[in-house]
Amino acid sequence: MLWCINEWLYPALLEAKQATISPYIIEWGGVKVLSVEKKGVGASAKRAGVKCSPHVLRHTAAVWMAVEGVPMEEIAQYLGHEDVRTTYRIYARFSPDYMQRAARALALQLWLCNKVRVACEERQPQCCRGQNSPEFQSAQ
Repeated sequence: MLWCINEWLYPALLEAKQATISPYIIEWGGVKVLSVEKKGVGASAKRAGVKCSPHVLRHTAAVWMAVEGVPMEEIAQYLGHEDVRTTYRIYARFSPDYMQRAARALALQLWLCNKVRVACEERQPQCCRGQNSPEFQSAQ
């Protein structure tokens, strides 16, 4: 799997690799550190007094990408999702474009209905007041 990293992380990883005394970037005394994600994040979160896990960090990163308008296909690749539908299902609602077409269509219909109502009231005020109007009630 190809992991996407930005322009400052790659040099930092290269520098960390040069400073190691074993084949591992994350090491302690030349020995590979196991479960650094869960234990390291958990310990840091506990010290900070917050609840956090690698999953929360991963989810937060994906939400931030969606909020910034990164295409769902790119987010899916970044997260390693095999099916982009998974990414859409979880993260699309955070995208600034999510549901915009539907919102514009609804706004247009509401605007048009208001224009028709105003035009109706101008032509025949009594017919547009509805069943609760005094005119309607007295006609019954």
